[in-house]
Amino acid sequence: NCSSRQDIVAANLIFSAIRFIRSWKSSVLEPDVFHLSPKSDTEFYRTMTKLCPESFAFYASYMFNAFPLDMRQFKNLAFSTRIPNSGKDKLLTYDKARHILIIHKGQMFTFDILDPAGRGVSVEQILANIKF
Repeated sequence: NCSSRQDIVAANLIFSAIRFIRSWKSSVLEPDVFHLSPKSDTEFYRTMTKLCPESFAFYASYMFNAFPLDMRQFKNLAFSTRIPNSGKDKLLTYDKARHILIIHKGQMFTFDILDPAGRGVSVEQILANIKF
């Protein structure tokens, strides 16, 4: 059944997004770095930039001809909403949000994807909510 396959894909996508956001918030993710020379992508480079204070890490990367990509926009990737306004939309972020909004065939429904302690719910629970 095609519908049930889409449900499984959606549940896994939501579950993976939860894991990604938790990894980002825990500072586990390394920043994406654009290397002008593949030779600069070394363990020595990663060690040097980790040892630098955050405010100087960009300059250390520049010396290696490498440019870390900005990850500050990730904070708006989850738990955010866009409020349309004339001229310019407004982006609001709710750090304490635990739910997701799903729009399917014009119908909207929400369910929690984080428990009260901030841990992600299981993919099975997400799938059960999607099928409901």
